[in-house]
Amino acid sequence: MSGGWAFNLNRRPLLDVLCLLYGLSSWLAITGLWMELPLLVHALPERWALPAVLSVAIQMGNVGPLLYGLSTVIWRHRFTGPRALSIANHVQLCIGIIACVALITAWRATGFILGRETSIVLLVAAFALSIVDCTSSVVYLPFVGRFREVYMTSYLVGEGLGGVVPGLVALAQGVEDAICVNETMPSTSVTENSSEGMTAVLDVEAINFEPEVFFGVLLLLVLLSYGSFILLDNCKSFQNEWVCTTLFSTMPIERHSVSVRHIVN
Repeated sequence: MSGGWAFNLNRRPLLDVLCLLYGLSSWLAITGLWMELPLLVHALPERWALPAVLSVAIQMGNVGPLLYGLSTVIWRHRFTGPRALSIANHVQLCIGIIACVALITAWRATGFILGRETSIVLLVAAFALSIVDCTSSVVYLPFVGRFREVYMTSYLVGEGLGGVVPGLVALAQGVEDAICVNETMPSTSVTENSSEGMTAVLDVEAINFEPEVFFGVLLLLVLLSYGSFILLDNCKSFQNEWVCTTLFSTMPIERHSVSVRHIVN
């Protein structure tokens, strides 16, 4: 097949790559964060209740599309059309970056809520990342829809890779065999089957690198997505790939030079 892939399919490979990278941050909380559960369960106070608590925090992220919809109604005269999408993307991706930085620096931090020790930083970060995930359907897709439909495939491939890459990193991380260790427990937690003030718990550790490195990979994915968005949103050379969508038709936007002749009688 002569002529090359880019010419035969009438598309720009660089734009394909940017759309792919843009989609990497679509499902980080749902597909990426869960990869670390084998390590998080044994390192945090929730223990085996952590998956249930984490699910609640992630489901609360569905408030993101609601807030976006309300903001477009409340400030509809100021933020409309492409400008509203750009602002929403900036806010959303910045939230993802802050959440990943919090995970890297303080995912073990805990506090007491209703008298129970809780992994506050992890749950808040999971909630923030889930806002990015849930809102991506109403923010990312319309933004990619600004371009010709051939680039939607590249974006969807990026969405898939957003789950594949963390999975491969988790496999490379490795997990040691679980071992039983003795931990000192408060006197109120001592049971009849445990020694006084001691209890046996399972301990699992990573083989090759710690969870901080894994969360760093999530941060890298968000940064790649953010950088790609900035280029897609601001690079004028991509504007000839935009489409003008009306109620009845979709047609490419092309730049035409118009020459005007002044006829002097």
